[in-house]
Amino acid sequence: MEYYFSFKLAEVDSTIALQLDNTYVKAYQRRAFARKALKQYQESISDYEEVLNLEPKNSLARFEIDKINEYLTKVDSGVKPVFDPKKLFSSAAPKEKSVTKVQNEPKKEGSSVVPSTKTESKST
Repeated sequence: MEYYFSFKLAEVDSTIALQLDNTYVKAYQRRAFARKALKQYQESISDYEEVLNLEPKNSLARFEIDKINEYLTKVDSGVKPVFDPKKLFSSAAPKEKSVTKVQNEPKKEGSSVVPSTKTESKST
């Protein structure tokens, strides 16, 4: 339920921003994202289409429209895809991060020295 209110607040906030400036692309994108999370798919598509009217080369808007249409096609065909708003903000990053450290070696006379690199695994 907590997520519902966050997305509803984002939708209202974006709507207010658009009342002030109806060319504010970022507000359309945020509202579209919030509406998608609120399962207001047609309204979300309308917002993404408005983004494309303002920025025809916006690949994110095209991608999201395709994603929503794919989802709706699955629902219409009887396949029950699971949409979990909690996963919208979850990180897909691996548990282990690779950290590169540069170690400067003392310069030897008459040669150029390139710093060596070490890769270590660091658990998060």
